[in-house]
Amino acid sequence: MNTEKKTNRKEWVKNVAIIFLSIMLVLTFFSNTIMNYSLPEVATAMIEPGSITAKIRGTGNLVSDDPYKITIQESRKIASVAVKQGDVVEKDQILFYLEDEDSAELEQAEKDLNDLILAYSTTLLKGEVSEQSYQNIQGGNVSSNQEYQNKIHMAKQKVESLEATVESLEKQIAITQGSTSTAIDKKNSYDRATLELENAKKKLSEVEGQLDAAKADSKGDITAATTAKYDKEAIFNREKSEFDVVKTTLQTAVTAANNSGVTEALAEAVKGYDDINNINEYIATIDKLYVQIPEQNGAGNNNSTVKSDLATAMHEYQKKYEQILASEIEYETAVNKYNTIVSANAQLAGLQAAVISASNYVNECQAKVNAIQSDMNHNEGDTKKQVESLQLQKIEAESSLKTAQEELTQLLTDISSELNLGNQNSIIREQREKIAKLKENAVGATITAPIAGTITNLYKIAGENITPNEELAVMQPEGKGFSMSFSVTPEQAKKVKVGDAAEIQNSWYYSDITATLVGIRPDPESNGEKKLLVFDVIGDVQAGQSLSLSIGQRSANYDLLVPNSAIREDNNGKFILLVEAKNSPLGNRYIATRVDVEVLGADDNKTAINAPLYGYEYVITTTTQPVEAGKQVRLSEN
Repeated sequence: MNTEKKTNRKEWVKNVAIIFLSIMLVLTFFSNTIMNYSLPEVATAMIEPGSITAKIRGTGNLVSDDPYKITIQESRKIASVAVKQGDVVEKDQILFYLEDEDSAELEQAEKDLNDLILAYSTTLLKGEVSEQSYQNIQGGNVSSNQEYQNKIHMAKQKVESLEATVESLEKQIAITQGSTSTAIDKKNSYDRATLELENAKKKLSEVEGQLDAAKADSKGDITAATTAKYDKEAIFNREKSEFDVVKTTLQTAVTAANNSGVTEALAEAVKGYDDINNINEYIATIDKLYVQIPEQNGAGNNNSTVKSDLATAMHEYQKKYEQILASEIEYETAVNKYNTIVSANAQLAGLQAAVISASNYVNECQAKVNAIQSDMNHNEGDTKKQVESLQLQKIEAESSLKTAQEELTQLLTDISSELNLGNQNSIIREQREKIAKLKENAVGATITAPIAGTITNLYKIAGENITPNEELAVMQPEGKGFSMSFSVTPEQAKKVKVGDAAEIQNSWYYSDITATLVGIRPDPESNGEKKLLVFDVIGDVQAGQSLSLSIGQRSANYDLLVPNSAIREDNNGKFILLVEAKNSPLGNRYIATRVDVEVLGADDNKTAINAPLYGYEYVITTTTQPVEAGKQVRLSEN
C-alpha cells in the first residue's frame, strides 16, 4: 500500500515537471512574436534621390491697402447704427443716426463767438479808428498789402515834398533879405544861378527818366513773387531729399548686382558717382557694365531679378536727377524774378527820393534865380513885399506840412486797425458759420459714408458717446485690394520673383480670390536673417482675415528625398527616425534612430533634406503609437 502511494507521487511530480518544461520551451520559441505585438507598428519608406517642384507656404493676415476711417468733429451720442460689419455701402449711405441734442462743441463755439464780439467791440470803441476805416471794416473793403504800401508811400512823399517846400521858402527868404550886392555882382550871381538852374533841370529830367524805367520793372507783385520763391524752394528741397533716397536705392541695387557676379568696374563706377558731374556720362558708364552681369551667378541662381532691380534703380536715378535739375531751374527763375522786383522796388524808392531831391533843388535854384532877378528889378520896398509874400507862403506850407504829418499818422493807425479788425471780423463770420452748421446738425443728424466700399470694422454701438476725431468705423474703399506677407529664408526668396501668382490653400472654401507676389523685402523682425514675401490679394476677403498661400519654385534635383510624413520637429529642430536592424539569438530587432536634418524644399508629397546619410536607408513615416529615438519598433506587414 505504501509502495503504491510512493509510485503515484513520483508520477505526479514527473508529469508536473514535463508540463513546466513544455511551457518554458513554448515561451522561449514564441517570446519574440509575443513581444512584437506589444511594440509600436511603423511604416517605412526608402530614402532616394529625385526631383521635386517645391512649394513655399505661409500664412498671414490681410491688411487693407487704403483703409478709410470714419470720424466727426464734434461730441455726440449715437441713436442707432444702420449698418453692420461686412456690409457693402454706397457713397452718402447713412451709417449712424445721432441723438437730437446740442453738442459740447456748439456750446463752446457760442461762448467763443461772444468772446470774439466783445474783443472786436472793445477795439472798435477805443476811438482810434477813423470813420472811413470803420466803414471799410464794416463793409469788408479792406485793401491789399500792396495798396496799403502805396498809400503809405504817397503820404510819405507828400510830407517830404512839403518839408522841401518849407525849406526852400526859408532859403528864398534868406536870399531875398540878404540881397545887397552891386549890379555887377547881382548880374554875375544871376548868370551863375541860371546856369545852376539849367543843370538842375537836366539832372531832374535824367532822374525822372530813370524813375519811369524803374516803374516798368517794378510792376510785378512782390507778394506773389515771394510766395513763388518759397514754394519753388520747398519743392526743390523736397526733390533733393527724394533724390538722396533714389541715390541710396541705386547704391543698394548696384551692391546686389556686385554680389551676383558683376565686374569690379561697375562697383568702382558707382563708388565714384559723387565725382561725376555729368549724369548722362554716369548712367552710360553703368549701362555699359550692366550687360556684364551674368544671367547665372556662381551658385547657379538666376540674376534676372537683380538685373531688373538695377535697371529700375538706374531709370529712377536718371529720372529723379532730371526732375531735380528742372526744379532747380524753376527755383532759380523764381528767385531771379523776386530779386528783379525787389531790386526794382528798392531802386524805385531811391529814384523817387532822387526825383524829389532834384525837384527841390530845381525849386531852390529857381527861387535863387527869382530872388536875384527880383533884387535886380525892384527896390527895397519891393524886396520887403517879396519877403512878406514868401513868409506867408511859408506859413501856408508849414500848415499843410502839419496836416500831411497828421494824415500820415492817422493812415498808419487806420491801416493797423483795418488789418486787425478786418481779421477779427472774418473770424467772427467764420465762427457764426460754424455755429450755424453745428445747429443744423443738432436735430436729425446722421453720419453718412463719404465713399463707396465695405464696412470692415465698427467701433460704436447705439447709446455710446462720440468724442471729436474718434474713430467710429473703418471702410475698405470700393475697388481697393488687400495685402499680406509672411517670412521665408533667403534661399526660398531667391526661388521666386515679383509677379508670380500664389495658390490659395483650401481654395474650395473661397471664391474669386487671386494673390500675386509684389515685393521681396528684408524682414525687419529677423535682424536681416529672413526675407518678407509681400502679396497683393484681390477678391471676396476682409481686413484682418487670415489666409494661407503657397507659391511654386522651379523644379530641382536632390540627393535625399523622404515622404513629408517622415519629417518631425521638436525644440531641437527638425529630424527623421531611421529603422536600424540588430541581430539577436531570437532574430532581428528594429530600433528607431534619430537623425537631425535640414529641409531644403518640399512639394505636396516629398521633402528634400540635407543630413549625414548615404541614401537608400529606411525612414519611419507613420506609427501606431508615439515612437522615441532608441526605442524598439516592429515593421508594418503591409
